[in-house]
Amino acid sequence: MKTYIVGGAVRDRLLGLKVRDHDHVVIGATPHQMVALGYTPVGKDFPVFLHPVTREEYALARTERKTGPGYHGFVFHAAPDVSLQEDLARRDLSINAMAVAAHSLNPDGTLGADKNNIIDPWGGQADLAQRRFRHVTPAFREDPVRILRVARLAARFADFTVAPETLVLMREMVLAGEAIHGEAITALHQRIVDHDGSSAATKGAYSTHDIRAAGVTFDTAPAKTGPATGCSYILVTPDGERTMNTYLGAAQDLTPDDIDPAQIAAAGIIYLEGYLWDPKNAKDAFVKAATIAHGAGRQVALTLSDSFCVDRYRDEFLDLMRKGIVDLVFSNESELHSLYQTADFDTALKQFGKDTKLGVVTRSEKGCVVISGDGVVSAPAYPIDKLVDTTGAGDLFAAGFLVGLVRNVGHENAGRLGALAAAEVIQHIGARPLVSLKELAKAKGLLV
Repeated sequence: MKTYIVGGAVRDRLLGLKVRDHDHVVIGATPHQMVALGYTPVGKDFPVFLHPVTREEYALARTERKTGPGYHGFVFHAAPDVSLQEDLARRDLSINAMAVAAHSLNPDGTLGADKNNIIDPWGGQADLAQRRFRHVTPAFREDPVRILRVARLAARFADFTVAPETLVLMREMVLAGEAIHGEAITALHQRIVDHDGSSAATKGAYSTHDIRAAGVTFDTAPAKTGPATGCSYILVTPDGERTMNTYLGAAQDLTPDDIDPAQIAAAGIIYLEGYLWDPKNAKDAFVKAATIAHGAGRQVALTLSDSFCVDRYRDEFLDLMRKGIVDLVFSNESELHSLYQTADFDTALKQFGKDTKLGVVTRSEKGCVVISGDGVVSAPAYPIDKLVDTTGAGDLFAAGFLVGLVRNVGHENAGRLGALAAAEVIQHIGARPLVSLKELAKAKGLLV
């Protein structure tokens, strides 16, 4: 019978972090032997025991086999002949698939100087050095909760990135329809909250990690006081529509002092969200950013965000447009009708053209309309196989259109790029593309 410390305890020791919990794996023992040594059985699905003194968990080495969908569909095999390597192979990520013999630790619980004592069959130490989350084996796909575990680790270790092959695997899992149920999400969120007494999400760790992982420069320092990072719970209905419960959080505390003149002046276009027009300080920050941008010869874009925003600030949005504080305005049909308080699309569009230098109206399956001093052009919507989730369609459209605009492909082709990006994102759950939009555009014959 041999005992090893495994998983996060080894990982955190290698990172020089405080170890809060220890997971132990026991090789070569039976449940009867563990009970005879004074351990208390507590495992429901597989043999786990509490140490008679420390009350830490000790699990018998096991393998697992997928027998059904979801995260409950497993059969476990725990026996004295299961090796440590077999037990480590069932773990999620390489950085969690390392072990060290319990007797090899220093008296103070730290690792010895000899890293050869670390059992690392899946390259976890190399991935720690590369700040990388990489799955151990293709069996990762068998448990959808592992996607959330990666998210939990990404919240804690904001400077890590997900290995490309692991990202592909997770996307395939989502497309295959592996369900992650509410109780699993709740349990993992609570573990994030409980890790150091405060939610990692409040530090913006999710956002920081994901923005940087996408190759975007993000130097904003986390706030030390004030509201938490914004979030949104989104319910998607079978017809692809969704309803949101959104908490704007720290974003509502945007002030003029937060505006970095150098960053604004360096950007070809700055993109402003209508959602943030509520607080007085945010309005002042908007105007300050727009003034800096125009002083540097840059453009300012505004998305109306929501027809409820338009209802609240119709006159103020029109003022921004008519005074030239914004150059480009994104709107969907319902926002446009609300802006001009008319049910007639052509009437609203005509006035829209008078009030803004460049206006873009998305019309769902009807594509989009772009109106400017050069006239009106339209771009069709791209056909889709199935409408799954409209979350992010407007954002992806704006992203595609802005790429086309800054690369001077013309308003119609910019509209096509926006429509293509939106078509990709509405065919799956989640507001992030599952393929390279650049490659998708090339396949459709669009210049990017």
